[in-house]
Amino acid sequence: MPGMAPGTEWSDYYDELAAAFGLAIDLVGPVFGNEALLAEIADSAELATLAGVRTRYLWPDSYDLRRVPVRGPAPV
Repeated sequence: MPGMAPGTEWSDYYDELAAAFGLAIDLVGPVFGNEALLAEIADSAELATLAGVRTRYLWPDSYDLRRVPVRGPAPV
């Protein structure tokens, strides 16, 4: 999440989310867009991203990516 400003309310939220679920949040940039993000995730067994239910990501079938609903508790 390049660009996440330390000390902001949303930065604190993601810090708490990461701590609660044992996640690591990558703050390294730059941002190359959704296509590059999805390609990185497809090439990794360790990377994932959170996206809202209405987020419109499209990827090639060869990426073999899946959407997994997050419920109870879910980030809002």
